[in-house]
Amino acid sequence: MKTSISILEAKRSSGKILPMEKMLAIKKKTKIISIIFIVCKMMRMKRLLKNSDTLTEFLNKNNAVAVIGVSADPDKWGSKIYKTLKSSNFNVYPVNPKYKKIGDDICYPDLKALPKKPDVVITVVPPRVTEQIVKACKEAGISRVWMQPGSESEKAINFCKNNDIKVVYNTCFVADGLGK
Repeated sequence: MKTSISILEAKRSSGKILPMEKMLAIKKKTKIISIIFIVCKMMRMKRLLKNSDTLTEFLNKNNAVAVIGVSADPDKWGSKIYKTLKSSNFNVYPVNPKYKKIGDDICYPDLKALPKKPDVVITVVPPRVTEQIVKACKEAGISRVWMQPGSESEKAINFCKNNDIKVVYNTCFVADGLGK
């Protein structure tokens, strides 16, 4: 009969994870997360390639683009998207009723206040607001809506599909669109 146990067995029986075991567990989790990330990225790219004609329509620099939900906070996505479009020479309009100006640019309270009807609307707002925006797009005759991740809802997506509004969702305009 065995009366002594090794240090390794003692630590295992006490429930503590040894540093080497911990590192192996983390490495295994990291590999799994990396694989999931790669698969998701491949699925997203497959969807983007499938809709490449639609993307080309959305990404045309001749389009007037309204960014709904632009922010004065440079760390917010609305601000990042607006600045990226502006620096990429898009004709872009900031839209948010909270602001009169974004930097030196006039910020418009809604789509009706814009000096020109946009060809594309990008939503960077909560889903319930996007649901109202798509209705305003239909009323204004705007036929392209890009819903930033977190901005979309099934209701808004279905509204677009049922009303001949081309819609892109679950895809970032900057990272997946312009970054292609």
